[in-house]
Amino acid sequence: MLTISEDVIRNTLKQENPWWTGGSIDQTAASYKPRAYLDPLLHLVTSLYPTRAVVLMGPRRVGKTFLIRHVIQSLLKSGSEGHDILYASLDSPVYTGCHLDQLLMLGETATGSGSKKLKYVFFDEVQYLPDWERHLKVLVDRFPKVKFVVSGSAAAALKRKSQESGAGRFTDMLLPPLTFYEYLSLKGFYRNPMDFLDSGMSGSPEEAELIGHMNREFVSYINFGGYPEVALSPIVQQNPNQFVGRDIVEKVLRQDLPSLYGIDNPLEMNRLFSVLAFNTGQEVSLEGLSTSSNVGKTTLQKYMEYLEAAFLIVRLPKLDENGRRFRKQRNFKVYLTNPSLRAGLFGPANEDSPEFGALVETAICAQLFHSPNFRNYSYGRWHKEEIDFVYSDPATWKPLQAFEVKWSDRTEEWQKAAKAICRFLSKNGIQHDYHTCVTTKSTMGQVAYDSKEIVLLPTAWHCWYLGRIASGDRTIDMLEKLERDVRSEKHSLLALLANKQ
Repeated sequence: MLTISEDVIRNTLKQENPWWTGGSIDQTAASYKPRAYLDPLLHLVTSLYPTRAVVLMGPRRVGKTFLIRHVIQSLLKSGSEGHDILYASLDSPVYTGCHLDQLLMLGETATGSGSKKLKYVFFDEVQYLPDWERHLKVLVDRFPKVKFVVSGSAAAALKRKSQESGAGRFTDMLLPPLTFYEYLSLKGFYRNPMDFLDSGMSGSPEEAELIGHMNREFVSYINFGGYPEVALSPIVQQNPNQFVGRDIVEKVLRQDLPSLYGIDNPLEMNRLFSVLAFNTGQEVSLEGLSTSSNVGKTTLQKYMEYLEAAFLIVRLPKLDENGRRFRKQRNFKVYLTNPSLRAGLFGPANEDSPEFGALVETAICAQLFHSPNFRNYSYGRWHKEEIDFVYSDPATWKPLQAFEVKWSDRTEEWQKAAKAICRFLSKNGIQHDYHTCVTTKSTMGQVAYDSKEIVLLPTAWHCWYLGRIASGDRTIDMLEKLERDVRSEKHSLLALLANKQ
């Protein structure tokens, strides 16, 4: 029986690393604008301390490979030599049966430089190699001057193995679906909505035109904006079910999760995900789901944990009117991690569709999902009042901010939402700021209730702003910088809105 020789592996590595002989990254990757996560990842790659490998994880088809190629391009432009960098896409059959240390050794000899001088090593789709986490941990210890970066689409598997085996050796970084801020940037939208406030043009025809343009793009983002290939390809948008439903969802539900968790009935979990996806933005309960699906609550709970681990859904816990979380979360809200998943499964929605309001909420939640502080968000519902998003202090769980999402310019809806927020603020002693707001379809200003004024912001504007803040980082290392940015920008925006009045 013929076996794959080391010469074949070396030749494959040479093809995957054209910069060894003066070449560059492929033109397809070079033609794509880098995602906003390039700088955070580049910072982790070029940081000498701590000596850790970077584990880049995320859902399928969000651009992890292109992001790695853009990092390599940046390294080469900044002065790194081609022989410093090794890249290997481990989903290639050529690498079947190889261990990471063997690939590293073959890569060192394949460069032709005559010396062992690799500084940056990128292993793409690392989940295809067994026991990758154990071998990577050994490499980090043996070669402290080499920066290792691994990535993979089986995000749930990567995260679990990284946490179990890589404590103190790995730094996790999540590449989530596109934010609205990134989506507009990829579409060539470079105008900064903040400029209208800074220049005193608030309320001008130019601002109305801008908001109208953002609203049209926001509707498109809800249907097609989660994945770069869908966002940039009108051809793919004609059949999103093929790309999202089959290439992403089915592979996660039928391949990734069953192989990781030993699920013996993937069709049952698939049906559950379809129900949750159709009801994104709605309050559900384990009892109701169990009754409708004839699946036990314990099994349902496990399925939802798996779906969260695969970055397909998120759950928000419920608060009472005193800002306290329920000890037993019988009811909770479920959101898709990006709204275009629903369009891929059930077809695009227009802004007059009955489900569009829930998809608008899902889009806002998708921006918050990018934030390191996402787990501090809840929703409030009591009597006949509801608040979509409440942010609580991570140390005390005391509510700090609250906002309600509306896709409407009807005054009575703003006033009802403002009433619920103001009553909640007063009851819990919260000082309202920019993040305490009601979003609208196209109106910017303030609405008053009980001597308090609540900021009104167009939903697309607010979604862009949250995405702008969140796209900067998802890593623990940059959390403090992100918090400073949030504090400084929200206060400056609040002051500008006050001056507008």
